[in-house]
Amino acid sequence: MNPETLERLLIDRACGALSDDVNELLDDHLAGRPELAAEIDETVALARRALQPARAVQLPPPRYARGASQAWRVPVWAVGMAACFVAGLAASRWTARPVAHSAPTPAVALAQEQPTPTREEVVWVSPVRMPVIKTKL
Repeated sequence: MNPETLERLLIDRACGALSDDVNELLDDHLAGRPELAAEIDETVALARRALQPARAVQLPPPRYARGASQAWRVPVWAVGMAACFVAGLAASRWTARPVAHSAPTPAVALAQEQPTPTREEVVWVSPVRMPVIKTKL
């Protein structure tokens, strides 16, 4: 008997769809091969277990139904935002501290004593008129 036909007969037998004559012939054939019958019985048992309805799992109640009112959820969020705001202010104050300056080096002092050279500035008052040239110190 080929394996495909044997498999179909075993499935029909597990479902109770075989006649008595065919069932006896199949029992005689499987007398020498019990491992095959055990394998198909295990497969059918797994299929039946998979088709059974699952048990209902008891879930915990939703968070909003646990007694925490809507009024308490907003302040918790606001406290978190306030903490972030305070942390940002502290960080900006820390980074914006004035730097303590030491006495200027001799090169800087010399540059501060010398007058800045004059330069000319061109100011366009109107596209029709000529530009005005101013001298700045």
